[in-house]
Amino acid sequence: MNAKKWLRLKGIESIWSSAEGASLLLSVMADGETACNGEVDILGPISEYIGPGPLQNMVYAHIEDEHRHSDMILGHLKSIGMSPRYVQDELRYAKAFSRELEIFQRGIQDDEDLAIMALIVMVFEERAISEYELLLVSRVIPEEFKEIIQEIIRDEKRHLGYCLRLANSYVSDSLLLNMLLSKIRTLEAKVFSRYNMETLRVFTSRDCMGKGRWHRVWKFLASSSRTTFGLPDYTRFFHTSFDDLGKISR
Repeated sequence: MNAKKWLRLKGIESIWSSAEGASLLLSVMADGETACNGEVDILGPISEYIGPGPLQNMVYAHIEDEHRHSDMILGHLKSIGMSPRYVQDELRYAKAFSRELEIFQRGIQDDEDLAIMALIVMVFEERAISEYELLLVSRVIPEEFKEIIQEIIRDEKRHLGYCLRLANSYVSDSLLLNMLLSKIRTLEAKVFSRYNMETLRVFTSRDCMGKGRWHRVWKFLASSSRTTFGLPDYTRFFHTSFDDLGKISR
């Protein structure tokens, strides 16, 4: 585990040590799966462009999974006696990423646009898997929630296959697909680092980072623009080719 991931793991554990922090973190996770603020916001236009048929049915299954994930996370939140918290736009990763690409403003206009959107969803899934895997190694996350995370990870890996099939159905040039995928991953790594800094500031300002020594560390980092959080944050999928992702999704 590199320094960046170790710091983020410590951050998650500090958040979880606070009831308000745990409530907000789970609320952000659930919110990221919903129709208004996550992948489903992209999958809707993809479905419209595709039209009726097996591929559209696959997209609908993907959307249903994301809603189920949100329900599972909120269900755990309620089972531990907590209620959902307000999630401000600064905590919505899909919104932060969508501001970086013009395609989100103009929408899907041709087959290559469709493939690009499918690849964006795929990169979101790669990020989700990487972040959920980080939760699994934490000693403070309860086992019952880790079981939920493991189920979500299994679904997300299957979704990689959905996105592969979608992109390949509209663009058959593997060289082009790998080039597009590399560009999206590179941009995503930069956006995620900025998003991490913003979420740290928000969680700190909302007093959701626990108490004691680590609380002081997070306040210092949140006020500093020069930190390891600001460097590009690549997932473990960064060097995995388009074709090799198919092996992971099985």
